[in-house]
Amino acid sequence: MADLKTSIKVGDAGEGLAWSYYYGYLKLILPGLSSRIEKFGQTDGKISQKLVILLPKSGFCWPTLSDCDSGVQSVGHLEEFEASRAGNPKRSYRNFVYKTTKDNETYYFAAEYATPLLSLYEMATGSLVEMTEAEKEHQMKSFVDVLEKILAHPEAGDCKNQCILVKYDG
Repeated sequence: MADLKTSIKVGDAGEGLAWSYYYGYLKLILPGLSSRIEKFGQTDGKISQKLVILLPKSGFCWPTLSDCDSGVQSVGHLEEFEASRAGNPKRSYRNFVYKTTKDNETYYFAAEYATPLLSLYEMATGSLVEMTEAEKEHQMKSFVDVLEKILAHPEAGDCKNQCILVKYDG
């Protein structure tokens, strides 16, 4: 067992977090997403039928998209649904909807950051884990690469083509 009085060397956290994100979250929320988007109905413009997942290279994730960009406004959330998972009966899940305007056209979209990237960011900036900047970049890239492979795999079923992964330097 590791001595927690000193920092712990990180293994391949990015790959493991990608699998956990898929099985523990995306596989639950992506099937049925389009019907929850259709039920949202509070739009005066175009709405994306896919979940936008933001993947900042730095791993830093703002609390809301509006905190990062004043041109993006939160307008509510999709219908919540519940799933009983790992001793947590009736756990609630919901996805927030944002809007932005470009060239006098309003666009709506359900969006969020990939929260495991924030975990990697906090690992890299905290003192519990020994992680260099190069290791952090490797873990971030590993997470994104594995997530892309998972979502493109034929066995991804109801999760295929349900989200847009947006990678950016941020």
